[in-house]
Amino acid sequence: MEGSHLKLFRHVHDMKRILLLAVTAMMTVLNGNAQNIPVGIRMEVAESEGDKSEYSIFTYKDEDGSFGYYLSLGRITSFLEADEILGMSVENIKEMCICLGSTSDEAFAALDSIIDLYNLEVETSVELQGRTTTDGGRLGEPTTSVCTVKKKPLGGKRLEFLFSCGSRQGRVYLTKSVVKELRMEFRMDKRLHPSQHR
Repeated sequence: MEGSHLKLFRHVHDMKRILLLAVTAMMTVLNGNAQNIPVGIRMEVAESEGDKSEYSIFTYKDEDGSFGYYLSLGRITSFLEADEILGMSVENIKEMCICLGSTSDEAFAALDSIIDLYNLEVETSVELQGRTTTDGGRLGEPTTSVCTVKKKPLGGKRLEFLFSCGSRQGRVYLTKSVVKELRMEFRMDKRLHPSQHR
């Protein structure tokens, strides 16, 4: 009887070791997923359609291997020269993306900092690092966007982002509710797909 208990114990112990090895191997593969994303391809982790535009948080890997999280401020913006000269809004498909950091922790901290901007006085401005998209949809060279706290037409505040787009300057707006929605979706995506985040 004692021998059969010993055999059962060894069998259970062996099964635990096999299971532990399988889990370790699986975690190694999954942890590699964040590093093995395709170069030059956006991997969306959160999306929102608000303020008459599309916003998203995505990851992106450059050809040099650098990895980052970005906040897309929407693909449709108006150009100031057209507004001022023609007295009307001329829309063009361009996109400004704010750099959030190279890890999910940095990205969440950056989103919290953007949310904090809504508590500042109207007309307060800060500069944020970003990148515009190229014609092929890839991220272009680093650029700077001027972010200014503005009053919403019907009360409350929104952020206005100004950025250079060739010889023109683009403008896009972002409300606090959109940032919070994106942050919530981002957190949910991290919980559901932890291996895809750094």
